[in-house]
Amino acid sequence: MGKTVFDQALRVLACESCGAPVQGTIAGGRVRCDYCNAINMLPARNDERDRATHHQSKLSEGERYQRLRAQDNKPLLPPASLQSLMSQGQLAQGAVAEATKQWQQACSEVAKGASFGASERLFFLSIMLYGHLSEQGEELKVRALIETSLQHLEDQTFRAVLHGMLCRNAARLGDYEAAAYWLSLCDPSSDNLQVDTSYRFSAAYLATAKREFDAVIRLLGSRIDDVPIADTNDFVCGVLRANALEHTGQLDLAVEQLMQWSAKSGPAVEKIVAANASLKLCVKSLPRAVSRAADFEAAVIQTKSGIKVGRLMLPIMLSGLVIPIVASVGFTAFDPMMMTWLLPVLIVGVTGFILVSVFRSIGAAGRTRAHLEQIGVAATGTILAIEGTGTRINNQPQMKLRMRIETPGKPAFLVEHREVIPTHQLAQLPVGTQVNVRYDPNDRAMLAIVRNS
Repeated sequence: MGKTVFDQALRVLACESCGAPVQGTIAGGRVRCDYCNAINMLPARNDERDRATHHQSKLSEGERYQRLRAQDNKPLLPPASLQSLMSQGQLAQGAVAEATKQWQQACSEVAKGASFGASERLFFLSIMLYGHLSEQGEELKVRALIETSLQHLEDQTFRAVLHGMLCRNAARLGDYEAAAYWLSLCDPSSDNLQVDTSYRFSAAYLATAKREFDAVIRLLGSRIDDVPIADTNDFVCGVLRANALEHTGQLDLAVEQLMQWSAKSGPAVEKIVAANASLKLCVKSLPRAVSRAADFEAAVIQTKSGIKVGRLMLPIMLSGLVIPIVASVGFTAFDPMMMTWLLPVLIVGVTGFILVSVFRSIGAAGRTRAHLEQIGVAATGTILAIEGTGTRINNQPQMKLRMRIETPGKPAFLVEHREVIPTHQLAQLPVGTQVNVRYDPNDRAMLAIVRNS
C-alpha cells in the first residue's frame, strides 16, 4: 500500500511559531514553515529508546494477566483543571482554541523540565485535541500533534498510548509498513494495563485492516472477559472482536456481544463503525444486533416483586373520599354530639386500615425477597437506566431501574424494577453498575436485588 502522512521516515512537528505542521525527515534539521515562514530546528527522532524500555517480564502469562486484571476498572482520568474543557468525555465544541493554547503552554513547560503534572496535562490535552482533529479529517495536524507530544513526554505509559495512535492511523489509511513500525515501539508483554492495551488494541486494528481475523481473536479473545482491556478502549476492542467473530463463522456470538455493548453504551457501537468506515466492520452482525435489540427492548419485563405502592394508593384514595362524605352526611342526618366521637373513631379506623395495608405490603415484599434468596436463580443485573418514581417510603426514595439480567448459559432479558434505595447509596449505582439479583425461574417477573448471591 502507498505511503501516508504517518510514514515512519517522516518527522512531523508543530511549528514553534504558529503551530502549523512542519515536515522533515527522521534525522531532523532546519525546516521552513509553509504557513508563517519561520525556520524550525527539528531534532532527530530516536525510537530505539522506546524499544529499549520494553518490559522483559519474568512472570508467566497467567501471572501477567492477573496483574493486568487487577488494574481494570481504574481508567486514566484527566486532571480536574481540564474538566471545564470537556463535555460528555470529549473536548467541548467551543473549547478547541483554549485547549490548543493550553497544549502549547504545556509543551513549553515540559520542555523546560516542569513537574509530572505538566506532562499529564500535555498528554490529556493531546488526547482531547486528537479526537477533534480526527473528526475533522486533519491527518497532517494529527501527526504533528502526536509526534510533538512524543517529543516532550518521557512517561512510558503516555508514550505507549501515542505510539498506538500512530499505528492505528497508518493502518486505517492502508500504510501497513508504517503501522507495523509504530507497533514495534509498543511493548507486547507489559504488566501495565494501559501499555498492554495500547499494543493489543493497535495490533488487533492492524490485523483487522489486513483481514487477519484469527490474529484479532488471539489478541482480544473470543469472549468479552477473556482479556483485560483498559476501560477507554473496551467498546472499540469489543467491536473489533465481534467483527473478527463474524468473519470466522461465529455470527451469533458476534451479534450477542454487540447487543451487550449496545446495552452498555447506547449508540457508541454505531459511532465506532462509522468512524472506521474503511474497515467495513460488522457488516452482517450489527444490523442483526440492532434488530434483535429492538425486539429485546419490546419484551421488557415489569417485575412484580417489591413494595406495591400502586396498591397502597387505593385505600388512601378511598379514605380521602369516605371521611369527608361521612362527615358531611353525618352532621346533617345524626346528632352532632354523636358525630363528635364517631368521626375520630372513623379516622382512627381508616388510618389503621392504611397502616395495615402498608405493613402487609412491606411484609409481602420481605417474604418475597427471602424466598428468592433461598430458591431464586442467581444472576447479574447491569443498570441501564435509573430514575426516581416520586414516591418515598420511610423517607427513602423508590427508584425505577431498567436492568439487563444475565445468567450463565441462559438468554439475557430486560426488566423494569422498582426498589426503595437509601439516599446515601444512590451515588454508588450509576448507569453501568452491576448488582446481584435473584429471580424465580418459573416467573422472571419475581425478582429481587440481593446483597449476596
